[in-house]
Amino acid sequence: MRLLHTILLSLIATAAMAAPPKLDERPAADQEWGYRPASGSVSEVTPPNFSWRPQKGVVRWEMQCAPSRSFKSVAYRGEGIAMNVHTPAVTLPSGDYVWRYRGFDEKGVATKWSQVRSFEIANSATEMPMPPRKELLARIPNAHPRLFMRPEDMPRLKNLAQGRMKEQFEALVAKCERLLKNPPPTAEPPKYGPMVVRNSDEWRKIWWGNRTY
Repeated sequence: MRLLHTILLSLIATAAMAAPPKLDERPAADQEWGYRPASGSVSEVTPPNFSWRPQKGVVRWEMQCAPSRSFKSVAYRGEGIAMNVHTPAVTLPSGDYVWRYRGFDEKGVATKWSQVRSFEIANSATEMPMPPRKELLARIPNAHPRLFMRPEDMPRLKNLAQGRMKEQFEALVAKCERLLKNPPPTAEPPKYGPMVVRNSDEWRKIWWGNRTY
């Protein structure tokens, strides 16, 4: 009898350990980014940017985008997504789509699929695929400048500034000189105090205010 009891407890424990994590699908609260593309929305870019609610215990995500709710034909599948946001590296044709997502815990156990959301990609959508992270990092040159232009662009830009675009270049310099006469603030931005609660209105006011700098 004791052996049977031990076996039953083991089976129950094993079943509990194998139970899939519950997917948090609460609606977005005020000031939260929420689920994008939202149901019924029209995307003016292709591919659209996908986002959903983050969740503790989920270590990677998978999302699918398809032309029908059956998902028998998947137009795009993103796997091994580290965060709750994702932009595909490929464009999608204009038309109607649905999308869904699910998460995996550290043991590889998946949640159920999320509810299905529908959206449309406009015929005039701008193509804006997001290259993979490795490709983006590989594109960054080791030399400066590398923020708004690349080192190999400098000779061409200098020729333009001294040649056929000299007038526009001098107008741009003059505008910059005027702005520098009344420069933006350079003081240290405010810090979060020990009593400031993350994501509170006070925290958000400081966080958003730092964009001034």
